[in-house]
Amino acid sequence: MNRLLIRIATVVSAAILLCGSAFATQKKPHKMSAPLCPVCHMPLSRHKTAMNTVAIRLKKGGPIWYCCSKCKMPASMLVMQAHVVHHRKVVHHAHKMAKHRVMKHRVMKHKVMKHKVMKHKAHVMKKKKEEAKITGGR
Repeated sequence: MNRLLIRIATVVSAAILLCGSAFATQKKPHKMSAPLCPVCHMPLSRHKTAMNTVAIRLKKGGPIWYCCSKCKMPASMLVMQAHVVHHRKVVHHAHKMAKHRVMKHRVMKHKVMKHKVMKHKAHVMKKKKEEAKITGGR
């Protein structure tokens, strides 16, 4: 009976040691290296450098990576620079304002024409009344 208990204790302690060492030696996942450029297959950089000057995003809303300026990157992957976005907003605003001025001009032109027509009608009516007075209402 004593021997049986010793054997069971030995087996249990050996199992605990093996399981404990197996959990303790699990490797931590290593950090992913920089992704490769889908065009030139060179590693991308997280920061702008002398060699990597073109800002791109591999997926929409993802982090910005920098690649060399020599590869022909699709426009959908390029990150818009601030001055380009500003320029587009300025151009859009100028176009919008020009459109507004044209519409305002059309409205004013319409009002002027309407005023001229009304003035002309009033003038014609006045002439008709004067003719009616001269002819005696015939």
